[in-house]
Amino acid sequence: MTTNCAALSAARMTFPELSHDYPGRPEAVGQARAWVAGCVAGCPAVGDVVLCVSEAASNAVKFTRSRTGGTFTVRIVARPGRVRIEVADQGGPNAPVPRAPANGAEGGRGLGLIAALAAAWGVNGGDAGRCVWMEFTWPGADRAHKASGTPARRPLCEAAAAPALPPSLQGTPGPVPAGQEKAA
Repeated sequence: MTTNCAALSAARMTFPELSHDYPGRPEAVGQARAWVAGCVAGCPAVGDVVLCVSEAASNAVKFTRSRTGGTFTVRIVARPGRVRIEVADQGGPNAPVPRAPANGAEGGRGLGLIAALAAAWGVNGGDAGRCVWMEFTWPGADRAHKASGTPARRPLCEAAAAPALPPSLQGTPGPVPAGQEKAA
């Protein structure tokens, strides 16, 4: 599904939920990055959001079944003072975990960057489908959300309509792993 996200920026990120499916190919990472950048153009954390999407999408096309003719989905859930990004893939045998990259290694920093830049993040799912989620906030986020009167919504990884994860794998976001918390 292709979603025109100009309305998101024009509406100053007022409660939209958007998603876009991509083929599990390396060139799709740049497409996902550009789409998200356009969608969150008015967001104070746009640079961090785009970098983290790039890392999660790169992992989806390098390390999951999405890379072999599959797809991955990027979802954006914007609320006043915050944005949640989810990258859902077709899973694989190895769970994504942050690791220290070897000296001189070109890769191995993606989840560490996400952990450092996002206010919260996590991984849901497993072998048959997985979702890496990350949340970004900026000053006044909680106050703006409460003032909006909008009820809190479930993350898309929990939603029954989440296409990339079968219902048996949809779960609530788990706690942020110890040592990876970031004060909001």
